[in-house]
Amino acid sequence: NDLTASGDTINITLNNMSPYSPACLKIQVGQTVTIEASGSHPFMKQCAEDTVMDTDDGSTSDVAFTFTNPGYYNYRCEFHSGMVGNIKVVR
Repeated sequence: NDLTASGDTINITLNNMSPYSPACLKIQVGQTVTIEASGSHPFMKQCAEDTVMDTDDGSTSDVAFTFTNPGYYNYRCEFHSGMVGNIKVVR
């Protein structure tokens, strides 16, 4: 899902025991993404290019990030390894 032209906050939702929706996302530097999380599905960063996701690692409520650096930002549910997502940030 290429949302580099979107001016709005982009919302990623949980899919129980499946990848997040959308699972793969392409955005531009400066865009904001909200990722749904819950007590049953805590947010966990995985192989992120920088520290933007560090403070929300393990969060049990929705998290929001404004990406300032290009790169790949992978994440998953802490309890379910099949619930994964990827954000590619470009200039």
